[in-house]
Amino acid sequence: MSTSAAPPPPSKAKRDKRAAKPKPKPKPTARQEAVRTSMHRKKDWDDRVFEAMETAFDGCLTSKEMREMAARFLEPRHYSDIVDERVAAKLCGYPVCANPVQ
Repeated sequence: MSTSAAPPPPSKAKRDKRAAKPKPKPKPTARQEAVRTSMHRKKDWDDRVFEAMETAFDGCLTSKEMREMAARFLEPRHYSDIVDERVAAKLCGYPVCANPVQ
């Protein structure tokens, strides 16, 4: 009959090492900060573009509002997405028009 004995508990020194506090993170470099700032700006810009596109999907724009929004936020690919979404929703592709597709 073989009996296996449980391993002895770790010594106090080993327990203290395991419970040691983690090292503090080093300060980010200037380049890392620049990348982080750039990422936040891009995300903010993308959020603004998306809000502008959502507004154009709804079709409740005047011609002046559409021109201002397009000049500030939209690129040709965004406008193309707006047209595609409006057509899929059975609306005229032109964001200022509220007529259904015939």
